[in-house]
This record gives sequence, structure tokens and C-alpha cells, in this order.
Amino acid sequence: MYFYQSSGGSIMKFTDFSIKKQFKLITICICLLIVLLSSTSLYFVHQALIKRNSAYIKEVSYNSQLEISHNFRQISSITNAIIIDPDLEDLLRSPYSSDTIKYLNNLNRKFEFFSATLPEVADISVCSDEITWSNFFDKKTAMELRNKISHSTALQSFGLMRNPLTIHSVPDDYFIVFAQNIYGISDPNTYGKNLGTLFICLRPDSLLPSIAYENNNYILLADDSGHYCTLHGDDNEGDDIYKLYANQKNSSYKDLLISDKYIFDTKMITDSNFKLIIAFERTDLEKTIVKTFLLLFLIILLSCGVILLLLYLIVNNMIFPLEKMASYMDVLSSSAESTIENTLHLEGCAEIRTLNEAFLNMLSERKKLTQQLYQTTVSLYETRLQKKEAELKFLRSQVNPHFLYNTLESIKNLALEHNVPVIADMTEALSQLFRYNVKGKQMVPLEQELSIVSAYLNIQNIRFGKSLQIIYSILDDTKKLMVMKFLLQPIIENSIIHGFSNRGNSGILFIASHCSDNKLQIIIQDDGQGMSSAQLDRIHSLLQNNTPDAPAPENHLGIFNVHHRIQLAYGPEYGLSIESEENEGTRITLSLPIIESKKEDS
Repeated sequence: MYFYQSSGGSIMKFTDFSIKKQFKLITICICLLIVLLSSTSLYFVHQALIKRNSAYIKEVSYNSQLEISHNFRQISSITNAIIIDPDLEDLLRSPYSSDTIKYLNNLNRKFEFFSATLPEVADISVCSDEITWSNFFDKKTAMELRNKISHSTALQSFGLMRNPLTIHSVPDDYFIVFAQNIYGISDPNTYGKNLGTLFICLRPDSLLPSIAYENNNYILLADDSGHYCTLHGDDNEGDDIYKLYANQKNSSYKDLLISDKYIFDTKMITDSNFKLIIAFERTDLEKTIVKTFLLLFLIILLSCGVILLLLYLIVNNMIFPLEKMASYMDVLSSSAESTIENTLHLEGCAEIRTLNEAFLNMLSERKKLTQQLYQTTVSLYETRLQKKEAELKFLRSQVNPHFLYNTLESIKNLALEHNVPVIADMTEALSQLFRYNVKGKQMVPLEQELSIVSAYLNIQNIRFGKSLQIIYSILDDTKKLMVMKFLLQPIIENSIIHGFSNRGNSGILFIASHCSDNKLQIIIQDDGQGMSSAQLDRIHSLLQNNTPDAPAPENHLGIFNVHHRIQLAYGPEYGLSIESEENEGTRITLSLPIIESKKEDS
């Protein structure tokens, strides 16, 4: 190294200087280099941190936007599920029926399930012109909100609202209110009609439970009406931040609003009238730059060794196990699981071991589900085959109804032409029985079932010379109640065959109905020969163990079929009971649920 000396015009080497000058020169150069490196490093670090902080702000904003949008979509899914709930539609259609308590209990369980599944749900309310069921709204407020969306079919948002009720159990905070009209879909009389409105209130402070935020971040949620609430950060500070944001319109950097104290970012929530306002304190960001500059020299010295060590640990504890798992998955995807001999076993960090265990559990569960799916598919296929076979047998057993109707009508006309009214009456009763059997619904009013019983008894009286005396005691309030078709005829036939066959088919048959203990009681009693105690005990035992596959005695097949039909349709608490005494007669009581004709029609 050479230096030019101006006094003598000569050139001096660096080695010609004294050690003191050399040291000073080296010190100056080092200082200049340090200053240059520090300035350059500070500039690039500053720029990098600005970019990183901008990216971080955008990332936090985006994640918050996604989280809230996801929660809103969940609310939309819940709303779509609730508004088609049959219990809710029945409640709104008949809010003061005898089943109102049942509807309310069913809906309350479902609402509690949705509230437990989504903690942000604060209340689920229902409002119609007749009822208001809500913990948050009085009837006036609910009706005002309902009227605002009276003709809408989509989910609507009312933005941020405060609770109008002044009760201690509900905080006086802002809530997000969604609403959607409920239209009839199952009842033809109310199909497409507006039955009511469903309201769902959300707690704003529960919308971001799964995202971690730093203490210097503030997140506000605002609607298009100027209402806002603080999702993260102090509420009082949030008020000041919103006012500062509202007045900050000039300075910006990459879509970020910048004030003296905060950096703002705004995100609109998809398909809603809400926007997120995210604020970051600038002082904390700038402190990070200073700290980074002071630690820069130490980091440079230690970073190489630390980076090498971390790389080794990462490669050994993460990269190698993941490569092993990927290889195992390739083998698994290309061959059946049962053909793989070795089980996957990974060593590494805790997450890798947890992933390994979860992966093995998933494989085991997949194997179980595959077996269950196979068994279910086989069972379903067998069931469909049985159903098709039953339908085929049923079709083969059918005779053209019109042919039989015309034949019976012809017999009746011939009987009237030849002045044989008994044959005409019997043919008319038989035709009535046949039409009742093959046409109409499976549930009929009790009075219609009794008319068929009367037709059947007319045939029996014609056969046996009117030796049977029939006594009816049917209360008026039971005549319109719904019962299963052909429920009484097998019981009456059993009474005639087994009660009067040994007495010349003569006797008294008593048929009565009344309501007791929330049940419809139908009594069929005869004064026939009755049963011995041993016969009665045997029938009681068979009734208690009655199943579709259990064999029933041929001489009482009708009784067992009726008992099984009742229990299959309504449950074990219903059915028939038998009382009998030898040479005194038999009393059979049918216990049925009280089913109104209107409810059955709906």
C-alpha cells in the first residue's frame, strides 16, 4: 500500500509509517467500515422490517378475515339447517297446540347443541306474528326486525346491535344479528308461506378464538351503519383508534393507512356489510428495528454455528422422518394395506411422533370403516333384494280390483232381480270390506273402522241367522281419532270363532271406546266360553315375548298380528291386553296413542 506525501512530493509505503500511525489508520478504516456496514445494514434491515411488518399486517388481516368469514359461513349453514327443521315449522304453524311443549323441548335441545358447537353463538331466537321466543329481543324489537326482511328469502345481517332488554344475565354489549325468514315446506296448506323469522346473535369477542395476536395489535369490527366493537385489545383504546382511523385518509403505504402512532389495514368480510380494521402500534415496530441493529453483530458471529446446528437437527428430526413417511405412503397407495409387512415407526421431534401415532390410528380406523362399509353395503343389498322379492310376491297375489268389484256388483243385481235381498246384503257388505282393504290410507278414523266392523258383523249375522247381539258404546270424542286399518276385525273374528262356535254362534258382543291416561282404549268383550287360566297364561307369555320372528299359535294368529302391528308402530307401551274366565267370556282391551285426524293428515 502506497501513500502520497505532498510536502516532498514522494510516495511512501504503508510499512514506512510508524506503528502508531498504522494503528490509527487501521482504526479509522475499521470505524469507517463499521459505520458503512452499520448504515448499510440498518437501511436494509429497516427496509426488510418494513416489508416484513407490512406482510405481517396483511397476513394478520387476511387470517382474521378468513376466520370471521368462516364463522359467518357456519352461521349460514346452521340457519339453513334450522329453517327446514320440521319441529320449528310445526311450532310456527300451530304455536298453541297440544304438542307445543314437545316442539319447544326438541328445538331447545337443538339450539343448545348449536350454541355448544359454536361458542360465538349467543342466542337463537324465533319470531312470528303469534309468538316470540328469544332471550335477547322483546316482541316489539323482534317484529321491527322481522318487518325489515318480510319479503327476503336469503340470510340478512342487521350489523352490530345492542341488546334492548335490561336484564343482568345479558351483557350490554354489541352483538352481531343475522336473520332469515322461515317458509313452509312440508304442509301443502302453508307451503311457500312466511311462517316466521329466525334470529341468530353472535358474540363479536368470540369470533377470533383460534388466532394468536400480539398485545400491540388492535382489531375492530365495524358495520356500514357506523357501529363498531373491539375484537382484540382494550375497548377504551379501541374507541380512540376508530376515531383516529376515521380521520386518517392521507398517508398510505401499500394500501396501509399510516398515522403518527398506528398503521391501519382494512378488510371487507365477504358477502356481508362488515369490515375489519386492524391497527398496529408504530413504536413497537420501530423498537424492533433498533434492537435488531444492536444485536446484528452478535447474531452474525453466532448465526453460522447456530444455523448449522439447527439445520442438522431439522434434517435429522424432521426431514428424514418425513421422507420416510412419504415413502411409506407411496407404498401404501400402490398396494393393499394387508400386503404391507412393516409398520411405520418414526423417530424425531414430538410432533413427528404424534403425527406417526395419528397416522397409524387413521389407518386402523380406515380399516374398520372399510369393513363396516362392506358389511353395510352387503346388508343394504340384501334388504333391497328382500324388498323387491316382497313387492313381486305382493304384485303376483293381486287380482284386478275392478273385475272383483264388477263381479260383486253383478251378484248383487242378480240377487235383487231374483228377490233374494239376503244375498244382495251379504254381497254389498263383502264389497264394502274389499274396497276398504285395497283402497285408501293406512290410518282411518275410528268411526270408519267401526263401519267396516259393522259390515263384517252383518255378514256373520246373515250366516248364523242374526244370533249375535251387538252392543256399541262409542264416545263422540273418540270417533274422529285415527287408528290403523283392519285393527278391530281380526279381534272380533277371534271372539266369534273361539267364543261362540261351541254355543251355536249366539251371544252378546260388546264394543266400546274411551280415552284414559292419554291413551285411546278400545274394548271388545263377549260372553262366550272364555279361556282356562292355563290358556290365558300361555297367551300372556307369548304376548310379552312377541317379536316379528316369534311363532304365534295358529288359533290366535289375529290377536298376535294386531298386537305386533301396534307395538311396531307406536312402541312397547301400547298393545292389547286380555282378560278371560272360563264359561264367562273374554275381554280384550286395545291401548293406542291419541292421534288427531288433522295431525295425521299433515
